[in-house]
Amino acid sequence: MLNRKFILITACITLMATFSACSKNQASNREEVKVGSKKITVINNDNTSAYNELALKKINNIKGVRAFEWIDENTILISKENTGYPKIFTEGGMVYPQNLYSYDLKTNETKLILGSENSMGNAVLSPDKKHVFYKEGIENLTGFILNLETKQKFQITEKDSIYPTEGQWVDNDKVIFSALPQGKIYMADTKGKVTQIADAKGLATNTIKVKNDLYYSVGEKLYKQAVDSKERKLLREDVALLIPSPERTEFALVKHNAETKRTLTLSDLEGKETKTLAEGTQIMGTSWSSDSSKLAYTVASKSNGEAGLFVVDVKSGKVVQLAVDIQYISDSVKWSPSGKRLLASNFIMENGKNSVVSYIIDLK
Repeated sequence: MLNRKFILITACITLMATFSACSKNQASNREEVKVGSKKITVINNDNTSAYNELALKKINNIKGVRAFEWIDENTILISKENTGYPKIFTEGGMVYPQNLYSYDLKTNETKLILGSENSMGNAVLSPDKKHVFYKEGIENLTGFILNLETKQKFQITEKDSIYPTEGQWVDNDKVIFSALPQGKIYMADTKGKVTQIADAKGLATNTIKVKNDLYYSVGEKLYKQAVDSKERKLLREDVALLIPSPERTEFALVKHNAETKRTLTLSDLEGKETKTLAEGTQIMGTSWSSDSSKLAYTVASKSNGEAGLFVVDVKSGKVVQLAVDIQYISDSVKWSPSGKRLLASNFIMENGKNSVVSYIIDLK
């Protein structure tokens, strides 16, 4: 219970800081910033994003929709209100449950994937796009695996036992995740079989499997542990986020340098840094392109010129800023199969209420 309360309090603090920072950013209307050797003008208001004309074709937004993944180049997996079910109680008031839908970007049509009286979210598609790992609940999150063809679902965690961002596909058939509050690490398959494979001895996040090795964080301590061993190795003590490359040969690592400073680096599989890519007050949403050549990420900072959505070329270190008004995203940025489009979701304040908007970002 204590762990869940800590998570909820932390989330609330983050959201309050988010909306406070958004308000501050909106107070500044125009600012000139340097991106590489180019200077661009940031125009900051409710309707205009700051575009880097060399990299960006357009940004479209979809209000009231939280986007999770690309199903294909023109279809995305989302959650939105399902008015076919009764409203449910939340701390913010009575709302309709969020259910899973597909969204056609060409026709702007949505199609219900699975309806439920419970809210559904934090969805992650399997690599072959045949299954989705998602959570149900508002505070008491429960993990499920859903077969997208048959609509059969399996509950793979106990109620109130999984962190919102926990869970990664190991391959097309298996998911790895840690459970609250005890920190045990499990593997679940698409048939609903669940096996405990390790004990993190504390609240674990960043749970990843690379070949026969597990990686996970307890607090900001990053550990490595073989699946068939109880011994673990402490790699680092400053890790906020750990994102494996598609080939699982290196990590994008966000380290917590100081209270108001985060740094995005590359590291090898032992946590040794190989290159520094970005710094900011907060770095979120980090995601690899499918060919491992680029990273998309968002930076939150006191200065608009150092904040927003960025793409960095991993080899050259060249950074392109795409927009400044996409800073405090709820999920990781997602690359489309072609690598020419990005997907991001952001919580915003609108008419005094919290709302969500998703962005489709077309690159040149």
